[in-house]
Amino acid sequence: MIKQYTRRLIIGMVAYLAILPISLVLLNQLETVPTIIRLFIALLPVAPAIFAMWALMEYVRTLDELQQRIQLEAFAWSLGATGIVTFTLGFAGNAGLPTLDLIWVLPMIIVFWSMGQAIARRRYE
Repeated sequence: MIKQYTRRLIIGMVAYLAILPISLVLLNQLETVPTIIRLFIALLPVAPAIFAMWALMEYVRTLDELQQRIQLEAFAWSLGATGIVTFTLGFAGNAGLPTLDLIWVLPMIIVFWSMGQAIARRRYE
């Protein structure tokens, strides 16, 4: 049986994946509409992302203390690694190299969080 938070996470991610391309297509087609409307359209994918984040927080609250510790260590790993990568790329941008678009920061956090989970789980085996 799928737990409530898993169902909510899946709904949030499916809604995000459905709304994102629609938002991007509308933005390309409606270049002459007022900025406030374009902003609303651009921000549409944020709502299901917040819904999914809420489900993730619900999931973490249900974990036992060891699993919560693993998640905390994984998040700390992600925070540090993301900070180092973004600082490095930011400083490299000062030297004229291309910079990182902010849209890639959350995926980077998720990848590093997954890596951190693997590292932390191995510590507690």
